Amino acid sequence: MNMITHSQQEVYLRQAEKALRCNPHLINRQVNVSNGDGKLLLSGKVTSFFEKQMAQEALRKFDEFAVIENSLQVG
Repeated sequence: MNMITHSQQEVYLRQAEKALRCNPHLINRQVNVSNGDGKLLLSGKVTSFFEKQMAQEALRKFDEFAVIENSLQVG
């Protein structure tokens, strides 16, 4: 994992939020992202496992974070 500062993490977090908002598969979905301990944490609710995967893939480019923890609920 790359060592990044807190302010850099905040910039990446805002970019990750934008990536989720702009993803055409996630429009009008309750998807939230936060960071902690070098992880991007996905939470909220989507309607399918496909949307859950698309949310995770939207964040994959943010490799500054070692792990994407996908806790999205499907239902």
